[in-house]
Amino acid sequence: MSSALFISYRRDDTGHAAGRLHAELEQLYPQTSIFIDVHDIAPGVDFRTAIDQEVKKCKVLLACIGDQWLMNADETGARRIESPDDFVRIEIETALARGIPVVPVLVDGAAMPAEADLPTSLKPLAYRNALGLQHATFSSDVERLAHGLSHLDLDPQQGTEAAPPPPKSSSIKAKAMWVAALIACLAAGVFAGPALWDLGSGIFGTAGSPGPTHGAAGTPDRQKMVEIIKRSALEEVALFGNGSRTETEDPQFKRIADYWRTVGAEFDGRDQERSWSAAFVSFVMQEAGARGGFPYAVNHSRYFQHFVEAGPADDALFKALRPESASPRIGDILHYGRAPDAAAYGFDEARAAYLANGFYPSHGVIVVDIDPAGNTVTAVGGNVGDSVKTLTFSTDSKGRLNKRGSGDQALPWIGILRLASQ
Repeated sequence: MSSALFISYRRDDTGHAAGRLHAELEQLYPQTSIFIDVHDIAPGVDFRTAIDQEVKKCKVLLACIGDQWLMNADETGARRIESPDDFVRIEIETALARGIPVVPVLVDGAAMPAEADLPTSLKPLAYRNALGLQHATFSSDVERLAHGLSHLDLDPQQGTEAAPPPPKSSSIKAKAMWVAALIACLAAGVFAGPALWDLGSGIFGTAGSPGPTHGAAGTPDRQKMVEIIKRSALEEVALFGNGSRTETEDPQFKRIADYWRTVGAEFDGRDQERSWSAAFVSFVMQEAGARGGFPYAVNHSRYFQHFVEAGPADDALFKALRPESASPRIGDILHYGRAPDAAAYGFDEARAAYLANGFYPSHGVIVVDIDPAGNTVTAVGGNVGDSVKTLTFSTDSKGRLNKRGSGDQALPWIGILRLASQ
């Protein structure tokens, strides 16, 4: 049986993550052959020959990349990736040379290697769209990737050599179909263009663009962050059926647990007395690669006022803008006060309240679409009607936000957060 998937990794860099990825993929789709050298090379066999043969037969290669993947050194201090005999290099360059899809898997926030840091034979890897796997959300990251393909009309048996046995549960059956769809799509080159991601699903990004949100030196790629902010927000909308699925349903309540973990809390959607909207925004920012540049918070006033205080600092990831002086853009966070105390707050009133009390009730939504012709902005909010859904707001002829509501009930916006280079 040829391998449908080949997992490439360094033991001292991502060995644990690669093993777990192998185990979860096997559980999700037991009839798919998945090659990982620690299990599949018999004793006494030349691993170089075995690896070369298996890569040639595989349909997709997953390249697990951790913080030490690029700089991992041998006993002389030289980077292993520079050696033509390095097994990781052999695996990836064989797949690239044969036109086999290569998916970089960035483990626990690892940066994508820059083209300049790679040997000539591996330079195309820098332009392969990437998947992120976080320890805290590992299983749901794998599930989320597969879910991003669930809307496609694909044969779940494609990419396997035998029909799977009857599933143990409807959940396992759905997961198996998602993983099979992933393998089939990658092998068939479905990711060759941006149309799939225009639907708001997927993790890899648009074709031809680098997968990472950080360069080799750890500098955020702001435009890539905007793309991932939009994509991640829309993926969550899809998971919640744009408001039709709520916080106590399965798997939605489990997904909300992922939001909470972003801010260091252990709750889920069944803890209905706790508002998770700021945790949702924090989760999307983490997915986009904000790392330490965003103050992951349980309330919106905390992260917004952090950037008000930062002002024009060169190292601030976001800048806080007054709503009357800026038109919303995709990737922005729109911030407004909530009743009973802060609904009528503007920029200055919110700042004063935060300095006095360290908090004010508020909300934040993430901009995913601008319609200049229709004078509207579409944004995604979490914990809106106990769900994740899109909201539409009107703009004036200059594209600036109108007040919320109308007439005597019209309420101001507090401000807009925008990535600093935007």
